[in-house]
Amino acid sequence: AEEQQLKEHMKIADDLYSKAVKVLSNSRSKKKRQEHLVQAADMGSDKAVVRIAYAFLFGDCFPQNLEFAKELFLSLMEEGAPCAQTGFGFMYGAGIGFNQSQARAILYYTSAGLGGDLVAKMILGYRYWKGILMPQNCEAALSQYRSIAKEVSKHLSSIHHCSVELIRIMDMPENQSLKDRIIDLDVYHYYAFIAERGDVQTQVSLGTLHLSGDRGFERDSHKAFYYLHKALKAGSSEAAALLGKMYLEGTEPTPQDNDSAFRCFKWAADRGNPVGLTGLGVMYLFGKGVPVNHTKAFELIKKAAEQKWTDGVFHLGLMYLYGYGVQIDLKAAFQYFTFASKKGHHLARNYLAQMYAKGIGVHRSCSTAVQLFMDVCLQGSWSEMFLQAYAAFRNGDIDSALAQYLFLAEMGYEVAQSNAAYLLELNVSRIFKDAEVYQLAFVQWQRAASHGYAPARVKIGDYHYYGYGMDVDHEAAAVHYHLAAVEGSAQALFNLGYMYEQGIGHKKDIYMALKMYNMAIIASPDAYLPVFLAICKLSITQLFLDYYTSMVSSTIFIAQISEVLEVVEPQWDLYLIVMLTVLLVQLIANRIR
Repeated sequence: AEEQQLKEHMKIADDLYSKAVKVLSNSRSKKKRQEHLVQAADMGSDKAVVRIAYAFLFGDCFPQNLEFAKELFLSLMEEGAPCAQTGFGFMYGAGIGFNQSQARAILYYTSAGLGGDLVAKMILGYRYWKGILMPQNCEAALSQYRSIAKEVSKHLSSIHHCSVELIRIMDMPENQSLKDRIIDLDVYHYYAFIAERGDVQTQVSLGTLHLSGDRGFERDSHKAFYYLHKALKAGSSEAAALLGKMYLEGTEPTPQDNDSAFRCFKWAADRGNPVGLTGLGVMYLFGKGVPVNHTKAFELIKKAAEQKWTDGVFHLGLMYLYGYGVQIDLKAAFQYFTFASKKGHHLARNYLAQMYAKGIGVHRSCSTAVQLFMDVCLQGSWSEMFLQAYAAFRNGDIDSALAQYLFLAEMGYEVAQSNAAYLLELNVSRIFKDAEVYQLAFVQWQRAASHGYAPARVKIGDYHYYGYGMDVDHEAAAVHYHLAAVEGSAQALFNLGYMYEQGIGHKKDIYMALKMYNMAIIASPDAYLPVFLAICKLSITQLFLDYYTSMVSSTIFIAQISEVLEVVEPQWDLYLIVMLTVLLVQLIANRIR
């Protein structure tokens, strides 16, 4: 009787924890989630205690409290919880709450990974891949990423896909479109109003966004069903197909029902909708509520693929890979998976990674397999932390945002690495000392640059050029600017032009300076004005020197001119602006006369 009572007690605790997880993506439901987590923890749910520990670490849901987080992680580790070891390892690795110790971080990550924690495996896989304080080992990275991708792919939708919303906060002041990628409450209410007025496309869009959780939307199957059902009544084949997906996979308002899924898919497919064609084809392919019919499945999925519908292309690749209704054709399977992969289909990337990892239909390539598996792994549930970190940043809670971006950075997200470095440079964090921020930011810029992100490489050059947290080293700066220039950075090309012009880090070379300036304009039209000013100054200076060198034989006079140039040159831009302003005023005055 006591054992039965304990089981019922733990079931209630798990239910409360599940409710808390369901509102995880809804930033406006923090209080509700907090209540569920506390109740579940009080009833003995270890999962809830882990969530609370991370919430204290990140300042998400609960106020950030590193001491509470440490205490909870310690108590959980005594019970052998691998995810608590990951949290503890992160605190040591990032230097949050402890003096930084990479050796201890790796120890805890390794132990957690052996215990099966997927986040720890992500971190280890990334460190093996990039050789971060561990021997670089592609095969070890492949082993870690393959096991994670296997679990992540189980939770990826087989019909509809949504990529992680990654916002690079350092670009936000210059790029309004980045802000628009997260729809705010006022805009949402406007769209809801339009949908209620009967706009079918808006109804479908809102239903889709609530279904996927894209663009900062709350993932809410009830709201998705509400809007899609309204659109279906108005005759939308797309809404019918998405409702078929909901019935096929099963949600709260649409319990798994193959018959309802079939009807919805059939109605949409009869009207040529590629989502409906794919969904119906999948049902015939795997015998979900209907007898297996590979011929019929191939016919339907091929029609969807002909419309370039990514999921249809993916399933066509699947049929050629296993010979479902067609002869096995590994080359065709590879081509279809490659097409779908380039369009962002994560299951296609998973299969493509397996082909590269095993050398099936293509030459084996460990590095390519790792990159593809890594892309799949980055779609895991932990990616939802991006939205939480961004919300914290917008609310002005820099420490909460920083801790979460650093955690994601450990897993190998380049955007998180850049965001963490950017926030560290603001130097407003209370969890790091002022003397640490540049060193910590430099590490994150280095990791972001290793992904091929050119602005991060420029930042590394800046650190060497100006001596941020290190000695000034113009030669090293020039090396990194050259690397960024190869990756197409206009800023790096401009910097190199200036260094050639001034003879900093390079031998002075006016012609190379002009070449770099011109290449900067080609790389980015936005560089036109600063390059124009730089070239004007360079040309005027060079003409001035050439003229007096050829016309004046007096070495004393030339020396005097050189002295004047030495005074003017460090602030050339200021003098040039003044000259142009005077010229502009004079031109305006002449026109007024």
